[in-house]
Amino acid sequence: MALSEIDTGPFKVTPSIYHHLEQGLARSPDKPAVIAMHQTPSHLGELLDGRPNGAGACLSWSYTQLHHAALRVAVGLTRNGIETGQTVVTFMPNSVEYAIMLWASAMVRLTLACLDPGALGDARGPELKSLLRRLKPAVIYVPSVGGAAVVDGALLDSGIQAPKVKICHDAKQVTGWLTFEQLATNGGEQEVDTEEVLEAARHDDPSRVCIINFTSGTSSGIPKGCPRHVAAMSHVFENNPWDMKDVRGKPFTCAAWKAGGTVVIIPPSPSGGFNTTGTLNAIEKHGATTLLLIPVMLHLLLAEPSFTTRNLNSLGAVMVGADIIDRATFTKAHNAFNHCRVSCAHGMTESGGTVTWPFFDKPLDMIPYVRDICPIGKLVPGVAARIWDHEAKRTTNRGEPGELCFSAESVIKRYLDNVSPESFWLEGEKQWFRTGDLSVMDADDVIFIVGRIKDVVKRAGVPIVPAALESCIKAYTDEETCVVATPHPQLGQEPFAILKARTSKSEAEIKTHVVTMFGRDYSLAGVASLEDLGLQDFPLNSTAKILKFELQQRLEEFRKIRRIES
Repeated sequence: MALSEIDTGPFKVTPSIYHHLEQGLARSPDKPAVIAMHQTPSHLGELLDGRPNGAGACLSWSYTQLHHAALRVAVGLTRNGIETGQTVVTFMPNSVEYAIMLWASAMVRLTLACLDPGALGDARGPELKSLLRRLKPAVIYVPSVGGAAVVDGALLDSGIQAPKVKICHDAKQVTGWLTFEQLATNGGEQEVDTEEVLEAARHDDPSRVCIINFTSGTSSGIPKGCPRHVAAMSHVFENNPWDMKDVRGKPFTCAAWKAGGTVVIIPPSPSGGFNTTGTLNAIEKHGATTLLLIPVMLHLLLAEPSFTTRNLNSLGAVMVGADIIDRATFTKAHNAFNHCRVSCAHGMTESGGTVTWPFFDKPLDMIPYVRDICPIGKLVPGVAARIWDHEAKRTTNRGEPGELCFSAESVIKRYLDNVSPESFWLEGEKQWFRTGDLSVMDADDVIFIVGRIKDVVKRAGVPIVPAALESCIKAYTDEETCVVATPHPQLGQEPFAILKARTSKSEAEIKTHVVTMFGRDYSLAGVASLEDLGLQDFPLNSTAKILKFELQQRLEEFRKIRRIES
């Protein structure tokens, strides 16, 4: 029987982030590179040196304008003593400032770490100080005077060396901080040859860390830093399995810019969550062609009252991903956007662009599933993958579950501060990475992610994948469901189902249905609603993923009270 291992062979990349951005500039110099729907046409206009900014109702910069503004910022950073290899830390919401800092960082060859602006809140002071100590920024950006005060306080309390450059939009009101305009016009007497800067950026060091992202921390609540090097990002951009063009939001900005597309930045939601109206406006008013949604966002978007009346004809590609996608969710997306190429998009903070969707030409009912879980696709060039059984210490046979492991240029080499070193190992000349995903590879080289290994419930030694139960219960009750592990003195663990709302199905009926579908080994310990746990909504992180560890804490409190009352 064939083993669950594939190697698609070598894939040569051009190791330069700026090289890829410059391709978009060459293709579409006058086309909008970025549209920020919530920012005025005049916002940061001083960086454009009088270049017209269009007559629209919101900010819209062409590739030429974005390149010019970013180059001015890059020169300002260099004049202020910022050197290649140093780190830029930003606390910015979706905005044109993000685009400027990304392009400028590529030009000067800096490491860009975009952090959650929520880290500037009072309750997250220790986290902020820890991040500043670990990242040691030479440049820092905050969006407001309040944020500047919080950062200054954290620097003072921690004894951390102050960054050379501190940027704030309202910096004229804060001592020691600069606006983008001040940065671009002030600085030392050093003359900067811009062509020399750009030529160096075209020939970057492939091993240089160019960006640091942080994981969601859904299982433990502790995000891990993921340093991505230049060759890794170039591998993602050159494979471009998503065929990026005009895209809503930030996840695939560089791939869109490489293709000469437009990045449409939607306004922040007044409630702080996903802005459904803004997303629909980005498609209807600005012609966005590509949309990435996680399941929670998909459900919210389709529940938007105006969804069925909107003109979404510009939309050509919809990707549902960043989580386990079941058959019902994929079918829902396919039916809602039946004029689009709908696919599952796999991507990890630790890697990206490792798989591509091979089923665009297949009817919906011909797509393969494993226990109603959608495939993530097939490997792209330059990637090796295997499914590993840790207990048996062997590669699994096709169709058997195990942990998905990758070896590819696009995968990180380590976590920040070398935490979790056991996630990486060398085998010959290849470095491998343990994803933590419970996966299956079929006879046609298609890969399925059926769960997170940390989330697997071991009931009397039987591994139970929550995603399969969640899909089953959701189909039976029509309620969003999350299954978590709860301890049992004899069985070890049992699965417990938490529904978004109470349903007409009783707890006994749901438990019986699960046994009927999966067998007694999959028996539920119980069923509860969010209301039972004292919650209105599932606890989510900044990327709208459910924080299971918080649910487990609430569940154990609920079960303790139930035991006392009985």
